[in-house]
Amino acid sequence: MNNTPSAANWFTCEAAALAAGLAATPIVTVSDRGGPLISESARSVMGRARQHGASMLRVLAAAAGLGCGDLAARLGLGNGGDPDSRIVWKYSEAAESITPAIDDSTVFFATVTRGVRAVDKRSGALRWAATSGRSGFSPGTALLVVGGVVVYPDADLFAFDRRTGAVRWVFRDLPTGSPGYTSLATDGVRVFAGSGSGDAFAIDPTDGHLVWKTRIATDSTQTVVADPVVDAGLVVVTYSRPGGVATGGICGLDAVTGAIRWRRELTPAAAGQPSGGYRRAAVTSTLVVVSSADGRTFGLDRGTGSITWVTTRDARLGAFQGDWRPVVVAGDVAVVGSSGFGTLAGLEVATGAERWQIDPKRGSFLDLMTVADGVIYLAFLPGELAALDPQTGQLLWQTPSGTANTYWTYPAVDATRLFASGVAGLYALRR
Repeated sequence: MNNTPSAANWFTCEAAALAAGLAATPIVTVSDRGGPLISESARSVMGRARQHGASMLRVLAAAAGLGCGDLAARLGLGNGGDPDSRIVWKYSEAAESITPAIDDSTVFFATVTRGVRAVDKRSGALRWAATSGRSGFSPGTALLVVGGVVVYPDADLFAFDRRTGAVRWVFRDLPTGSPGYTSLATDGVRVFAGSGSGDAFAIDPTDGHLVWKTRIATDSTQTVVADPVVDAGLVVVTYSRPGGVATGGICGLDAVTGAIRWRRELTPAAAGQPSGGYRRAAVTSTLVVVSSADGRTFGLDRGTGSITWVTTRDARLGAFQGDWRPVVVAGDVAVVGSSGFGTLAGLEVATGAERWQIDPKRGSFLDLMTVADGVIYLAFLPGELAALDPQTGQLLWQTPSGTANTYWTYPAVDATRLFASGVAGLYALRR
């Protein structure tokens, strides 16, 4: 029997049960050892999601045979209610569950029709519209602005001129490279990408030519390389082998050459537990902070990858259950979520000691977060945006529940506003 939690990196029992048309159950991480809590059809869709990086709500929609908007309605998201007073403007075209990108004057977002739209930041007026021409799932999770282009990760990488929307270049790694996978990173000179085929890439943003390609996979087992982050010449990617009992780790590479500086296999706390790096790591001047699928969070030396500290597994986890914990660092605190328990916790970056923990009671928390000016911005599974004080764990504000304004994922942030993709469109909100 497969011991890996069938929810993979994206699902909770409650949400999967709703999508598959089953009775709702308490919010826990799904484990085959815990019984067949989801249908085989939903299980197969979630397996494809794990391999191709599709976001949770899009895949749940597919499991239920619905569009994202229909699924939102079925789950009670976006049904009436008063408008959120934080909303400055709304561009009414259904958005994909991909974080927008911004420059000084424009917001770029992806639509459910695989299009990219450029919208004026101040007014919400459309400037241009373009499309990747693809269909089906879009595995990307965030657009990226670099130089004169906005890059859309959509299995391949599509770069559009920021001013006109004209296609400047397309980068493909045939036959199965899929560099347009999860999110991208840039140091202003190169675009860094992972893949569903075990490789990491650096691409020149001016014309889309390959700068380097590095094999992260250690053997022929399918390996997903995800969510690069770059800092002062170091590129960090997480990787996972999703087949069977999931395994994987984290790798540090030279940003200029792609040479592997270090690799850390994140072995599980006990045999039979899932492991491997979960989503995007956080990099500081001395450490790399990353969560493993077994529910622990690691602080690694950024120069060598050696373990500086590691947290213990939550005692409530079953022997073979995993807990996926997205992480972001704000100052001296690492904030981590929890797929299994829906909590948010603040850890001391230097030691891993827990400073605070809260339970927002918004279901499993699996999404990435972003930080700006010492505030963390995030999206809860039911569709609310929120701001969090990382020093204390206090929720500073949260958008209303059960309104027509439902948000997919964490926002892009500028000095005064948030820009968020939602079920009914793109939103600009006051910070």
